[in-house]
Amino acid sequence: MAKEHRARLPSRLTVDLLSAAAASATISPIICIIDRSIIEATSGKSPSIIQSMKTSTRHLIRSPVSFLTSLPFLLLYGVYFATYATANVFDTIQTRAVPEWSKQTNGFGKFIATTAVNLSACVYKDVHYAKLFGTGQPRPLPLASYGLFSARDSLTIFASFNVPSLLAPYIGLNVAQLTVPCAMQLFSTPMHLLGLDVYNRPGPSIPIASRWQEVKKRYWKSTAARIMRILPAFGVAGIVNRDVRRRGMSMIQ
Repeated sequence: MAKEHRARLPSRLTVDLLSAAAASATISPIICIIDRSIIEATSGKSPSIIQSMKTSTRHLIRSPVSFLTSLPFLLLYGVYFATYATANVFDTIQTRAVPEWSKQTNGFGKFIATTAVNLSACVYKDVHYAKLFGTGQPRPLPLASYGLFSARDSLTIFASFNVPSLLAPYIGLNVAQLTVPCAMQLFSTPMHLLGLDVYNRPGPSIPIASRWQEVKKRYWKSTAARIMRILPAFGVAGIVNRDVRRRGMSMIQ
């Protein structure tokens, strides 16, 4: 039995990667637009989130090839492909001797692996986004911003890959997958806004009270925008990833 599972492992891993690719392709365009709008509005480069979203949407509609081959889109797509691929591969390795090949795990190991990959990819993407869409000359991202972005993403990963299967017996897996990551944004958005504020207004001379004023001023609009972002990123894409993976595994099993 173990020999058979090893022989089929390449096929299972291929399904894992294709599922991650499909899920990422489904949601990356809209998330790229939302991410850019939040950063441009926060930095003052755009007068509002809505205005920035309109500009980016026009770019996607009028020049789709240009949009889909641009650095901002490819960076964003890479983040979600790497994240979902890591979660899928971890599930396959952990359940290689389990009859149900599409089974998803919710252990601490999966959280650590997926978070490590997502954090690395997200921070890399955020550094480039802040430089591309921020104001002034590009500069290194402060350590405090790295820490705040890392805490933000850890909460989102936990809510997206670990909690839904725990709540599934009570509210259903699809409902949990759609709602839990979104609800977590109520707590992670302040970290996101603080990280951006530290980048846009660097230096210890800025009082923490002033930074919190900026967070409070932008909290509800940014939270709404991040929920709009997380709903497709880890809600819809999570369901697409799971369904494509389940169908793929059933075809090769």
